[in-house]
Amino acid sequence: ESVSALLDRLGDAGSALRRAEAQQLFAEGFTRTRIATTFGVSRQRATTLLSRGHAGTQPSRHCANRSAGPL
Repeated sequence: ESVSALLDRLGDAGSALRRAEAQQLFAEGFTRTRIATTFGVSRQRATTLLSRGHAGTQPSRHCANRSAGPL
């Protein structure tokens, strides 16, 4: 497996963990603003983390680029 593919998988796993953590904090009563502060991101980014948690994981950039076809 190439280093690029491994890095993509590692990034995907990190993103999934971050989404799961945000979901758990939200379930415990944290506001989106407090989650944003905890993660050091904007409130809009915290909202994105929460909404993607409901939709499941997103494909990695590596896989998404491969399936996009010619430009």
